[in-house]
Amino acid sequence: MSEADYLTHLRQLLRQNPAILLLHESPEVRLHRQPGNASIWNELQQASNLIVCCGHVHWDTEMVECDNGLQILNTDGRAFIFTKASLD
Repeated sequence: MSEADYLTHLRQLLRQNPAILLLHESPEVRLHRQPGNASIWNELQQASNLIVCCGHVHWDTEMVECDNGLQILNTDGRAFIFTKASLD
């Protein structure tokens, strides 16, 4: 798939306001000095309260949190286990 087609599909997914998004490639997060794809980062700027799980490019830190509630978990060389939590 071309990058343009990929980004079109990513935009369509983000319009559906998912809670979690699983991507192969990590976005570039320059503010936190994390390498990746700048085009993916640009698309994620419109997302809020979203957890993105990605990899492909190693980050020294496993998670980046943005002011708009966007959380990016880089799983390259790591494993994350999600469990149901109680809010009581």
